[in-house]
Amino acid sequence: MERIVTKKTIAGALLGLFLSLSALAQTAQKPNEFYFKEANTSFYFIKFLEQNFSTDESQMASFSFLIFKIHGSGDITDVQYIGGLYKPVFTVVKSAILKSKPMWTTPKRDPKAYKWIVIPYYGGTYKQWKGNDLALSTYTSFEELNNRLKSDIQNMYMTLPLGGIGFEKAEE
Repeated sequence: MERIVTKKTIAGALLGLFLSLSALAQTAQKPNEFYFKEANTSFYFIKFLEQNFSTDESQMASFSFLIFKIHGSGDITDVQYIGGLYKPVFTVVKSAILKSKPMWTTPKRDPKAYKWIVIPYYGGTYKQWKGNDLALSTYTSFEELNNRLKSDIQNMYMTLPLGGIGFEKAEE
């Protein structure tokens, strides 16, 4: 019997992969290292971004990783993206990321400490993707993320995904 894989199935599988990676990254963290709003979860960070950035602004189907470095001092630097994010959307979400600075708990006793924060971002809806474009875009972005961070990937924390219209969002 032949099985037909739908776009919704692919999107669901990719979201499951990100949630698994996020859970794995959180369990690998040392206690009291880097937290958003004094909680060892990315849920509150994604909710904060959703309150300060409307995912409705990106109507086109795209997949990206938003990445930035947070230092033990609390500074946020190196805000960038990998993938098909449109520059005007990046400008708005970058501003939201920078607004989060006072909400992070960091290991102040070690100002040399840092963590790369990686946010999977979906623009548009899953219905806009054609064929395997979503899977290919995701794979290409993972590959570029790996190449960009190289051995620094050990200092990476992947959050829950920030979804576009038609994608599941974090719930309380």
